[in-house]
Amino acid sequence: MTMANEVVTLGELLLRLSPESYYRIGQSQKYMSYYGGGEANVAVSLSHLGHKCAYVSKVPSNALGEGGIGFLKSHSVDTSFIVRDDGMQGIYFLESGFGGRPGSAVYNRKGSSATKMKPSDFDWDKIFDGAKWFHISGIALSLSDSAQETVLLAIKEAKKHGLIVSFDFNYRPLNLPMDKAREIYPLVMPHVDVLFAASFDFQEILGFSKKLSHADLFNAVRAKYGCTYIFGKHRHVVSANEQVLRAYVYGPKGFASTPDQSFRIFDRIGAGDAFAAGVIHKLLLDYEDVEGALTFGLANCILKQTLAGDVSTFSVEDIDAFIADGGHSEVKR
Repeated sequence: MTMANEVVTLGELLLRLSPESYYRIGQSQKYMSYYGGGEANVAVSLSHLGHKCAYVSKVPSNALGEGGIGFLKSHSVDTSFIVRDDGMQGIYFLESGFGGRPGSAVYNRKGSSATKMKPSDFDWDKIFDGAKWFHISGIALSLSDSAQETVLLAIKEAKKHGLIVSFDFNYRPLNLPMDKAREIYPLVMPHVDVLFAASFDFQEILGFSKKLSHADLFNAVRAKYGCTYIFGKHRHVVSANEQVLRAYVYGPKGFASTPDQSFRIFDRIGAGDAFAAGVIHKLLLDYEDVEGALTFGLANCILKQTLAGDVSTFSVEDIDAFIADGGHSEVKR
């Protein structure tokens, strides 16, 4: 008998093309390619952390779409609920930042297969059968009206099946106008148990007062929408390759935070998804272990930024060792 998936995520599987050696797009003749996408990144990381995960999406029935499915399968993610069509693969080009020059992205995803997702594409009873957790992000909300309808139905079906729902705001102004975000995000919020967001999201998208203190703001969001936890990160940018992070949470027991941790960056993309995956991993083990979730999530986030590509492939043992030695261990040999 096949074991049920513990975690389900839904989104767009993207192909990323990055110029080599921190070049800009106009300079480069060679590109590195990676598959990823917010919710897929979470599924891959959780798979490496020992959880059985399924990813839900729509991809083109061609070599690019099959390549993405093969990528997910290589990380032991269940792809059986992915549907195919005759559309195109969503692509984005990423210039990695260096020193004082920030990274930048150019998207080529309009009309992609994932933008054509619709609620009737998926059998939600089968998808959520036996599952415990459903993760979604604002990136999926940015794809199209039909994708938004799919996300909203999926969240309601997940709650009907008794799953914990987590939502990462992941607002991308290049993909979704602010006025549209202000319409759609509030429809998601009443169904969310665990939220990943920042003050900007609550003030600019949900319309909370900018005069509220940080604590009052986050507690007001929890009170209005009923979510259990709100996780966030504070990032101090020294340069594109050197930053300082701390993670925090507001929940039923109040506020908790990690110490600041400075680190150097090889590839920043997917860091927030690694943080979410680390938090989800710990909460699946103990839903009240918020301090453990913060520490583990931040460690996964920082470690991800030492890897090329969009996904974190670190094991529990890797992350525990990093936490134990603070990232200062010698070569293992």
